[in-house]
Amino acid sequence: MHRVGLSDRARRGDGALRRHVDDAAGAGGRAGWIVFVIGDAHDEDEARTLIRRHASSGGAEHARKASDEQWRAMTTRVSVSTPEPALDLLMNGWLLYQTLGCRIWGRSSFYQSSGAFGFRDQLQDVLALIPADPAIARAYILKAASRQYRRGRRAALVARTAPGEGVRTRCSDDRLWLRTPVLEYVRSDG
Repeated sequence: MHRVGLSDRARRGDGALRRHVDDAAGAGGRAGWIVFVIGDAHDEDEARTLIRRHASSGGAEHARKASDEQWRAMTTRVSVSTPEPALDLLMNGWLLYQTLGCRIWGRSSFYQSSGAFGFRDQLQDVLALIPADPAIARAYILKAASRQYRRGRRAALVARTAPGEGVRTRCSDDRLWLRTPVLEYVRSDG
């Protein structure tokens, strides 16, 4: 990474970004924000719209505050109080944040670094989201159900397969793991 620049070519699936930034402290001693806009869009027009919206410091700050509020709203829907402050810290926000951000959306939690979308693991995680955000839980339950076959087998990697496709497993407990969050969702949300 000693080079000043990269090739200035980007292709779908590329994963390297680099930007040279001079130390701003010499410019009047003021420290400032550096905003990187990294996103995803369906086409170039949508990408340009998103860049215009978020590339300024005001746009970036607005997006950060909106994101903070969205996470705060979700992670404070369930609250517990125990004699152990460390457990309260985990239960009141952190675990829901990790479940949704790392397990469901990012597929990047510590035991899922391959990016896989395991059928049973994800359905267990969805149970935690039912009281916090029933719509997200429902969407995942329906996605998992679309990967279940008539005799109870299912596709191994839910996110990477279309309905009717994928490696069929012979795990004997697949039927149970879809049933559990469905019943809990219906009991909780009607």
